[in-house]
Amino acid sequence: MHPIEIDATLKLAKAKLRGGQVPEAEGMYRRVLEAQPDCAEAVHFLGIAAMTRGKLAEALQLVRRSIELKPDCADYHNNLATVLGRMGKPIETLGAAQQAIDLKPDFPEAQGNKGVALEQLGRLDEAIESYRKAIELRPDYVEALGNLGTALSRKSEQEQAVKCLRRVTELQPRSPDARKNLGNALRHAGDSEQAVTAYRMAVELNPKDADAYNNLGAALQESGQVAQAVQALRTCLSINANHSDAHWNLGLALLGLGDWREGWIQYEWRQHLRQDVGQKRGFSQPVWNGAPIEGRTILLLCEQGLGDTQSPARRRARRDDYLYRHRPRTKLKRTRRAKWEH
Repeated sequence: MHPIEIDATLKLAKAKLRGGQVPEAEGMYRRVLEAQPDCAEAVHFLGIAAMTRGKLAEALQLVRRSIELKPDCADYHNNLATVLGRMGKPIETLGAAQQAIDLKPDFPEAQGNKGVALEQLGRLDEAIESYRKAIELRPDYVEALGNLGTALSRKSEQEQAVKCLRRVTELQPRSPDARKNLGNALRHAGDSEQAVTAYRMAVELNPKDADAYNNLGAALQESGQVAQAVQALRTCLSINANHSDAHWNLGLALLGLGDWREGWIQYEWRQHLRQDVGQKRGFSQPVWNGAPIEGRTILLLCEQGLGDTQSPARRRARRDDYLYRHRPRTKLKRTRRAKWEH
């Protein structure tokens, strides 16, 4: 291929890659490499194409090879950080992002990748600093704004978190995830009514998002709209029948409405929560199924707040039963808060 033809093919291949025509782009890059095996650009973007197709090991090999051919290209190092990030390697991601920043200090995307890696490594304050730098360099950088908002929410800086996430919804008004993230921050801030509004928009934009329906149900429950909460939670379970948080929330809502039978059944899903609200214990004896216990001994497991412990203890005080006790929680005043998803 003539150098002019190579240049034209590379430009066309990049346009096709950006347009989602990955196989066509890959074919063009391979034709370039047949004529010029050490073409860093062709090697690199063949790696990006592999990443787009989910072939991360192949992408990593190609992107690293392109950096060997052109080590001073900041974009290549930042794309390496992206590949490593998708592979779940935050330490290596951080190194690649920092190398990109060293080569190009005013690189918002590299600051964003650095922030994500730092957050995954538990260095939240440093991550927030990187996100802020990325936004200073590019004020409409949606990904950095969203990451900053969720990081600030994790630090309980809810006012600033809500501000960032509202900005994301302004930039991406049709993004269901942006609405859901805003709802999460509002709920953290104690504004359940505004959270309900955000979640309603999220499920309108993506009616198949079970987590959003669960979060909507939790927010409705907290704002006193229990009947509507039940409806939202049942919709969540129609999408994902094994959504443990939704079962738990539904149990709380039904118990609040006086539906004891189904409420207690749903309440049992607390044992399957990712963050178990109870205290799991391993016993060889079977769980009581409600059958008569005359002449038998029942072990009562204290798994929640002090009030929940005292109530059955008073009822069983006259019986020859055993009460299994553990150190009570330090917060004596406790309410059952609905579970929700990020």
